[in-house]
Amino acid sequence: MATPPTSSAQAETATPDGGPAPASAPAAPPAKSGKAKRVLGLVALILLGVVAYEGYRWFTFGRFHESTDDAYLQADLVVLQARESGYITEIAIAPNAPVSRGQIIARIDPRDYEIALTAAQNSLEVAKSAGLQLEAQIVAAEATVRQGEALLIAAEAQNDGAQKAYQRARTAHQFRRDAGRAGCGRSQCQIRRRRSRKRQGHDRAGPGPARRLARPA
Repeated sequence: MATPPTSSAQAETATPDGGPAPASAPAAPPAKSGKAKRVLGLVALILLGVVAYEGYRWFTFGRFHESTDDAYLQADLVVLQARESGYITEIAIAPNAPVSRGQIIARIDPRDYEIALTAAQNSLEVAKSAGLQLEAQIVAAEATVRQGEALLIAAEAQNDGAQKAYQRARTAHQFRRDAGRAGCGRSQCQIRRRRSRKRQGHDRAGPGPARRLARPA
């Protein structure tokens, strides 16, 4: 199998005796090739420095600030919200400074809360005074109740004594009435007896005086 002929960068020339001609010497490189390399290295170094500066500037400043009208900001947003509202008197951190958990970021004016605390303490003292007054009133009311109970017990004792005295007086009156009735009965019996005796004596002495009165006539 035949191989295709190959081309050569240099043409072959024949010598008069039919032998190959000697190869020509290679061309010498241009004299300015080293200077071009130095210029290209310097340009690359300048470009690298510019890229490094722009990268650093973007990392520290450019990514946090807008520079054009149609630009937008892409960043992680964290919402900071205080538990209490009020006027801020001090910001304890610098702009774009990193913070950690528990670090104080700002301070709120405490004067409004101090006034509210003082008012609450005054209200508490007033409530305590009112509580003490109520306790004193309760103690006084309990003393009044105990006094009323003592008076009630004394009145019940007096009532019992009065009822007993009434029963004794009633018993004595009943006894006297019964005794009077018994004495009256005996007196009436005696009177009746005396009357009956007088009647009997008058009946017996009736004819004698009449006779005596008839003689002088």
